[in-house]
Amino acid sequence: MGMRNEVSSNHHTLTGLLWTDGELLQAPIMDIPDVVDPVGVGDAFMGGWLHAIRLFPDNKQKQLNYSLAAAALKNTIPGDFNLSTEEEIMAVVEQRHNEGTLYKTIL
Repeated sequence: MGMRNEVSSNHHTLTGLLWTDGELLQAPIMDIPDVVDPVGVGDAFMGGWLHAIRLFPDNKQKQLNYSLAAAALKNTIPGDFNLSTEEEIMAVVEQRHNEGTLYKTIL
């Protein structure tokens, strides 16, 4: 489940939760201070999840983190579609993205 908090119309935070095998997993909290367009963020989360199942079949935490990263990036893209590449999403998952632009991970 993706969870969004709207600090203001253009400042959101996102996280994700997954209850699996009697355990609650949580993705990092993403702070997105410059939201461009929140339309399609939930779809990006679920699309990311479906893709992550193929990428990481035995790692539910990484699946959750990947789907959250896809949703976070969608906030920075105008329109209904997440145009992020797998490489861009993985950069967020692995925290290799530019910390000074668009979003940051809250530890």
